[in-house]
Amino acid sequence: MTMIEKMARAINPLPYQSWESMYHFCIGQGDNEETAREYADKTHGPEILRTKEQATAALNAMREPTPEMAQAMKAVFLYGGHNPYSDISVSLAAAFISAIDAAIQEEG
Repeated sequence: MTMIEKMARAINPLPYQSWESMYHFCIGQGDNEETAREYADKTHGPEILRTKEQATAALNAMREPTPEMAQAMKAVFLYGGHNPYSDISVSLAAAFISAIDAAIQEEG
């Protein structure tokens, strides 16, 4: 699952649940998988697309970190933050998580 889909499902899980329900309903009615997917896409695809567009907008907003997010990432690189590993890829992940945590804690 992509980050856009993860965020879209967090923003509005209903279109995904409705898609799955329609798919299973069609299968239960004897439709093959391709027909079930096509019908679920036709009935719930536009709402899923709108939710993915919202998720994309949210991700784009995160491209420019706030000062608090930048400070949290800096702390991980300079002081280890809450990263118990020395592997750089883990450090990058820890910095990213720290930045997101800082953004969540910001008020406003």
